[in-house]
Amino acid sequence: MEQWYKDGEIYNSLTAIRNKMKEVSLPMLLTDSLVAELGFIKVVDAEPQYDEAIEYITDSGIDMLAGVPTKIYTITAKTTEQLQAEQLQAMQSLVQHFTDVTTAYIESKVTSYNKAHGLAFANIDAFTKYAINPLSQHYAIANQFINYADKVWKAVRDYQATATTIPADVEFKAVLDAVVF
Repeated sequence: MEQWYKDGEIYNSLTAIRNKMKEVSLPMLLTDSLVAELGFIKVVDAEPQYDEAIEYITDSGIDMLAGVPTKIYTITAKTTEQLQAEQLQAMQSLVQHFTDVTTAYIESKVTSYNKAHGLAFANIDAFTKYAINPLSQHYAIANQFINYADKVWKAVRDYQATATTIPADVEFKAVLDAVVF
């Protein structure tokens, strides 16, 4: 966001400058050069370099540095609690991502089966009502799908227990592809 400075005041928009200069007839389009001619100085926003993994910055206002209005920032180290919370959030996000990938993978198998057989099972959960009724015409495939989904989730848990790095989606999909229907 552009900010302008004049006479100890900060203006956060050209509209604010226009409101300040009500007594002056201004063109519809205010340019930086025209605003400068009116005595406003553009605030320099030089955000400092910092390590986002362990630090954060806060806006500490505007100060005059060598006669130039400059936005000042404070760099603060993240607390142990903040770092732990971010790590937990990142882990939860990763778990959710791979849960979503696994669920979508299983659901894609259901969709493929539906297309191949002219059926319309909504999702893997739709099979449970058929799996409990041995007289159902879908009993065998329902149980096969439920067992398959269980094997897929077991493969995911086994992989998770031994993984030392976060896999790329392609690598993770290879784990899923290794499970035989």
